[in-house]
Amino acid sequence: MAFLPSVRRPSGEKQAGEDLFQQLGLDRGAPSDTPPDRLEIESPSIGQDNRPIEPEGRSLFGGNRFKWILFLLFVLYALFARYHEPLLQKMSAYLVVSDEPRQVDLAVINMGSPLDRTLTAADWYRKKRTGLIFVGRPAPRDGEKEFLRRRIPLREERDQILRWLEALGVPSSVCLLDDTYLEDTTAESLTVKRLAIENRHRRIAVITAPLESRRIAKIYGEVFKDTQIEILVIPSPFASRGEEAWWRSSTGREAVMTEYVRLGIAAVTAGR
Repeated sequence: MAFLPSVRRPSGEKQAGEDLFQQLGLDRGAPSDTPPDRLEIESPSIGQDNRPIEPEGRSLFGGNRFKWILFLLFVLYALFARYHEPLLQKMSAYLVVSDEPRQVDLAVINMGSPLDRTLTAADWYRKKRTGLIFVGRPAPRDGEKEFLRRRIPLREERDQILRWLEALGVPSSVCLLDDTYLEDTTAESLTVKRLAIENRHRRIAVITAPLESRRIAKIYGEVFKDTQIEILVIPSPFASRGEEAWWRSSTGREAVMTEYVRLGIAAVTAGR
């Protein structure tokens, strides 16, 4: 059998072969004089994903998402620790509405805690800001009828207020009374409206608690919106304004949160 004589390859072709090794990532341990056309290139295994490799998209926080979340939580906590008291104080201050005191035809002792409102009404009379005070008749309390049935003496809240006014120098002749039982502030405002129209009043002052003043202003404003009668809402200075760390006591928290619920109900009712 005849053998073909070996052919010497030029150095440039050898260099090209080495470059091909590097580009294909093959083992450089193969003999340097092996022609590139005789080398076997390993084919990809069956089932291997032959799709082109694309760079993965980066998330908003990159690879340190957990660290970013901790950082944001720390910032929020720092802001809350620094500003929570002013924010909470603004929550209670929002509930307070106060009109400038002026001469009125009628002062109304709003339903609720009677002591502080009675004191304010008496002061208004002494300062000659009003010559007439309305004292409503709240609906009977639970068990009150049973007390009366058993002939046990029980003084109504209105009678107590009249005695307090008299002791504070307010004569009974300047107290405007009505025997209609008042279930809530809406019923009170409707009764006051009827009496004001009958007596041709032009300006009325409603004396109430500071935390209730915005809700009272909304209720009275809705009832009197079809009249020319001016309504002034006067928070009693003898009642707590609820602005001094109300969130630190259960009584303060209950008062503020309950009033926000009542304010929401009043807004929904007024919108009907």
